[in-house]
Amino acid sequence: MRIKKILICLLILFVFSGCANKTNLSSDKVIMVCSDLHYLSKDLYDDGSSFRRILETNDGKLIERSEEILAWLIEETLKVKPDAFVLSGDITFNGEMTSLIEVKNKLLEIKDKGIKVLVIPGNHDITNGYAYSFLNDEFTKIEGVTQSSFLEMLKDFGYEEAQKKDEGSFSYVIEIDNDWLVTIDANTEGRIGTITEDTLTWLEDILKEAKEKSKRVTIISHQNVLRQNDYLYRGFVIDNEEEVVSLLKKYDVNLALSGHSHIQHISTSGKLVDICNESVMLYPISYGLVTLNEEGYEYKRISNEILANEAKQRFDNDMNRGLEDRINNYEINEEDKEIIKGYIKDINRAIFSGNKDEIELLKDEERRSLFDKYIDSGFLYDYIQNAFSD
Repeated sequence: MRIKKILICLLILFVFSGCANKTNLSSDKVIMVCSDLHYLSKDLYDDGSSFRRILETNDGKLIERSEEILAWLIEETLKVKPDAFVLSGDITFNGEMTSLIEVKNKLLEIKDKGIKVLVIPGNHDITNGYAYSFLNDEFTKIEGVTQSSFLEMLKDFGYEEAQKKDEGSFSYVIEIDNDWLVTIDANTEGRIGTITEDTLTWLEDILKEAKEKSKRVTIISHQNVLRQNDYLYRGFVIDNEEEVVSLLKKYDVNLALSGHSHIQHISTSGKLVDICNESVMLYPISYGLVTLNEEGYEYKRISNEILANEAKQRFDNDMNRGLEDRINNYEINEEDKEIIKGYIKDINRAIFSGNKDEIELLKDEERRSLFDKYIDSGFLYDYIQNAFSD
């Protein structure tokens, strides 16, 4: 997971407006969206060596704050009162049944207030071979979540009440007035990361009907619909992306909401926009608000200011471990090495938190010349140049 964070180089606009097909829209629709919760039940870990090892080797997630972060999301949802709350995959840390049960019980608090709750599975949620507890310094295999148990547990959050559903996956349609929220699921059919031919056929039927009825479609997926970075994208974008994107463009779909990459970024291809929401477990601990209106849509991000500093420190500590070996490949004196490491960490944090303004400032900062003096080739060079050119 640490490698994934170092590899991806992306950014976001904090408020993004786009065009959509004009339809007869009665009022604005507000969609609260978050991804990659990676919730781990407190019953599954203690302060022993096994869990400390997990904290030291993951990609900077505040795993031990799972309960607080989920409680914050529930509180925010009840305050915002959106038309729908979307949790777009990787709901659990590694597919633990105990974790999924706790998340389900919390989501019921939202549903019981009359707010639509939409969930889809991520690659971590179903038949995950790493469903373990971390107690008494031991790694212990525990009950995981199967495809059938995921459906049975969470069918009331989107799938069961859907106006239309795909029998072969967790793909479905929720209609809110003239808007259709269409999930496309690549994680319950035995081919993680791929939308199967049967689901693509189902999707085309849905999109054709939506166009005929002048319905506006918003796509929701776990894996990215569009490449968030041309430098490194494999494993993060839907495997058969060309087929999926071609289909969405054919039927004039303009907006997709995804996650999986653990970063904030917006990619475009023609009129199609894919807003990748970062992991809510990573700095700066945030969710997105999408407002669908007559002009199109607006997107903004809300962060948890209470946990942001702790998340920032965890993120930096993880980056330190990943940087050490790479920076040692260059002949740099110790004083300059520390300055350059700090510079790279600042850039990386800005990339993952989607701080476009910060990246622009860092591009012309004094430390840039020191970086360029020592590092003129290799992965670190390509990574930073890609950040500045995105």
